[in-house]
Amino acid sequence: MDDFKQLGLSNWLCKALKSLGITGPSNIQREAIPIILSSKRPNVFACSRTGSGKTLAFVLPIIETLVRDPRPYYSLILSPTRELANQIYQMIKALTVNTFSVKTLLIIGGQNHEEAQGLWFGKPNIVVATPGRLLDHLTNRNFLDICGNISMIKFDMLILDEADQLISPGFCHQLKDILKFFDNIAEETKHRRQTLLFSATLTHALEKLQEIITKKDNDVKPVIINQLPTIDEVKTELATNSSLDQRYLLCPEAIKVVYLVECILDIKFKQLIIFCQTKKEANLIHKVLLSLGFDGPEFNLNPVLLNSNLKQHLRFAALETFRSLKSKILVTTDIANRGLDLPQVDLVINFNCPKSPIVYIHRVGRTCRKPDFRYEQPIILQTDDDDDDDNNEDDNDDEQNRKRKIYNKKNPNSLKPRKQKMSKCQTSIYLGKSITLITQYDLELFKAIESYIGIKMEAQEVDEKNVTQIIKQTAIAIKEAEIRIDQEEQESNRYPNIKQNKSMNKRQKLK
Repeated sequence: MDDFKQLGLSNWLCKALKSLGITGPSNIQREAIPIILSSKRPNVFACSRTGSGKTLAFVLPIIETLVRDPRPYYSLILSPTRELANQIYQMIKALTVNTFSVKTLLIIGGQNHEEAQGLWFGKPNIVVATPGRLLDHLTNRNFLDICGNISMIKFDMLILDEADQLISPGFCHQLKDILKFFDNIAEETKHRRQTLLFSATLTHALEKLQEIITKKDNDVKPVIINQLPTIDEVKTELATNSSLDQRYLLCPEAIKVVYLVECILDIKFKQLIIFCQTKKEANLIHKVLLSLGFDGPEFNLNPVLLNSNLKQHLRFAALETFRSLKSKILVTTDIANRGLDLPQVDLVINFNCPKSPIVYIHRVGRTCRKPDFRYEQPIILQTDDDDDDDNNEDDNDDEQNRKRKIYNKKNPNSLKPRKQKMSKCQTSIYLGKSITLITQYDLELFKAIESYIGIKMEAQEVDEKNVTQIIKQTAIAIKEAEIRIDQEEQESNRYPNIKQNKSMNKRQKLK
């Protein structure tokens, strides 16, 4: 922990880090923390690869400053997704659990409007938010009635996490309105704000933004921290990474789901992420896996779904279930291809061929994130005490068999586990594995990915006899999933405004 002390952090914060199992700073933290804590308060543009510890690089200086000098509305952290915002919020809460000097407010979609707005009354030190919901609070929620004088809302620090996404077309207009709101306050109060941008990708738009801010603030030149590997280094790393087994599986478009199911049956993994192109497709795949019994006692894989159509509490519940290893399969879209800390993932399946090599790199980057994690076959030692436990084991087997019979009776279409698995992912050679399903329509996209990363991927071996055996059951599962999706859509269309009407009635009563 001496390394953290040398960066300017206090003893109690070093102890809090140690309690979370963080024993030393990463490269981005070593370089960024002293600069952010310096008296000059320069703007910082920091780029480093995913999983390098960027969140702590800006969270630790914020907490350290607030403990020394507590003040309301000190830091505003903007994140592109609710999941990332909540992950940052939970990290801050974990580090500040033993201090009353730091109050943090989370502003994201899916919250109760009145309750979330009321939390502003406590004058939080840190606000973590997504752009859309923050703008909603600033413009449509009687924000000033709660916060009082507008000049109080002068954040000393603005952090853009995953900045390349925040300045993309999907968020740039919201971000512009938010900056305009706080810039007006800064002009009236002659207040200078420190801006920190953190990203795992250095885009042309980010480079242009660096130039603009440099010209705008001549007094304090921004500090550029670029720890990203070059394109050639990324290609070399992917091509020579002996820990990542990258493969493709050529299959007909009409039965692609069958090949996905065969991969799950055939490969031994600890945790799996299945990336889909669209929310509708992810929903379908999730329901197919449930229909085939992957959540039952035979498999105990408990697939969970994560996409932006889900209500907020369901999205957080899915992530928490997956993080805690209660679920072994996460079906998602590209909402989960960056930023989320899921270190136990050792298998990634691209159900669709990524549209660009950059997306492919981010997806396969979800695995190989824990350097000390490898599959090792457990050594079972025979002892004299084993015989004493035979009766208990028999009782457990009887209970499991009873559960299986009940489940199979309710789910006659469920599959049976394979006794032997073919995957190399179960050996100690690889930290992770990625498989991209390729159809007859994806050949050009796949060639572009191979050309970009500079390797020729090997084909994933499957037993075609096994594929033909599960076609019928998978087809039934797909039909059942489509029916369930249609029923859900009909129900949502039938009662679209019930929740909104209830909320309006409550407001009218309050008036």
